[in-house]
Amino acid sequence: MGDNRGGAQAGRQAMKFPLIVLDFEASSLSTESYPIEVGVAVAARPEAPIDIWSSLIRPDKAWLAGNDWDPVAQEVHNIPASSLTGGLPAHEVAARLNEILGPVGHAYCDGGHYDGFWLKRLYKAAGMAPAFALWDIARLFMFERRLFRSFGALLAESDAPHRAGADAARLCAALVKVLGGSPGRLRT
Repeated sequence: MGDNRGGAQAGRQAMKFPLIVLDFEASSLSTESYPIEVGVAVAARPEAPIDIWSSLIRPDKAWLAGNDWDPVAQEVHNIPASSLTGGLPAHEVAARLNEILGPVGHAYCDGGHYDGFWLKRLYKAAGMAPAFALWDIARLFMFERRLFRSFGALLAESDAPHRAGADAARLCAALVKVLGGSPGRLRT
């Protein structure tokens, strides 16, 4: 077997600050589902506070035509459909995400194809294009199995809150700790 130090170094180099994590909550997990909440957590440096932005998303009329609301999903995220009328419209949410994420050019997510699907639905409803790429968080650990196990162990210490901002912050704080940082307080 060859020396894997080059691979490990490549994995660490992929984990550069700022680290940004994006998370969605959704109406269900079906192909007709739509995003109902988005959260972003930003760790600018290893010792910096983690900045959080989140918003409920007012459903687009086209999304409501499918009548896709899963009561089981509601039990998980605890967001009643009636509360979404107070959310921001898709174009405002998309513009804010572009403002936060555009300068870095990417964010990480743990929802794989689901988060990508909801991101596309959001931007289609907004009539905009995202100014960033959305990458699966596993990409950070491509060459670092040890760090991936540490990351998983940190996440296992607490239950996922299933609210987009809090979930993004939890993931971001675990990433910072895995990299040897000490994330500061959370700022909303």
